[in-house]
Amino acid sequence: MAFKLTAIIVYMIVGSISDSMIMVAIICILAGAFDFWIVKNITGRLLVGLRWRSEIKEDGTEKWHFESYDQKIKLNSFDKTIFWFS
Repeated sequence: MAFKLTAIIVYMIVGSISDSMIMVAIICILAGAFDFWIVKNITGRLLVGLRWRSEIKEDGTEKWHFESYDQKIKLNSFDKTIFWFS
């Protein structure tokens, strides 16, 4: 949430006082990328037990790994709701 808020604040404040929109665009893109990574890897793993990553093999092909918690682990239903609806 902090990275989304950072992107909005930078766009509104710095965009209005600066003539260079290139730096504003770069900061907003980086904030969006960081937010995506945090939600995908850290929050997803902690709240709902999901994680995915890609691996490049020696021959140049790409393999995707999807990981999840074992079904025996009971996750908090409130945390799952926050993750899926935010």
